[in-house]
Amino acid sequence: MFNLSNNDFMKTLRFLLIFVLVASGLPVLSQNPILPGIDLYTLEGSTISAASIGTNERMLVLLFWNADDNKSLERLRLLNDEKNTFGEKIKIVGICTNYSCTMQSIRPLVSGLAIDFDIYIDRNNDLKRAMNIPDIPYTMIVGPTMDVHRYSAYCNNLVETIIELNNTGLANISNKR
Repeated sequence: MFNLSNNDFMKTLRFLLIFVLVASGLPVLSQNPILPGIDLYTLEGSTISAASIGTNERMLVLLFWNADDNKSLERLRLLNDEKNTFGEKIKIVGICTNYSCTMQSIRPLVSGLAIDFDIYIDRNNDLKRAMNIPDIPYTMIVGPTMDVHRYSAYCNNLVETIIELNNTGLANISNKR
C-alpha cells in the first residue's frame, strides 16, 4: 500500500508527533491560567469570556453568589460597602451562579442593592464546574502573579484579608478560612 522505507516512516512519524504536541499546546498557552474561556452573561444579556475579566495589573476578587441565598447577598453588600476602602488596585466581580432566577429578576436585585461593581451570570454553572467550586458563596482572590486564595462559604475576615492584600501583596497573605 505505502512504499515507505523505515527511515522515511520514522521521519513522518516524528513530524506528526511534533505537530500534534505543538498544536494541542497552543490553546493552553493563550488562555488565562486561572479563568477558563467560558462565556458569561452581562445583566444586559451580552456575552463575555471569563478569561477576559482579570487583568495583570490589578488584584481580582471574584465572588460567586446565588440570588436566593442570604449569605451570598450579605457578602455582596459587604464588598459593595467596603469597595472604596480597597482602593483602585483591586477589581471586584460578582458572578451569579443560579440561573433559575431569570435575568429580569437578577437585574432589579442588583440595582436594589446598589452594587457598584461588575456582575455576570454563569447560566449553566459552566464556570462553577470548571473551577471546582463546591459551595456558594465562594470567594477567590487572584493576584497579578496569578496566586490564588479561595474562601468557601462564609469568611469572617474577608474584608481584612482584602485590605491586607491591598497593602502587602497576595504572596504575604496566609489563606485564612
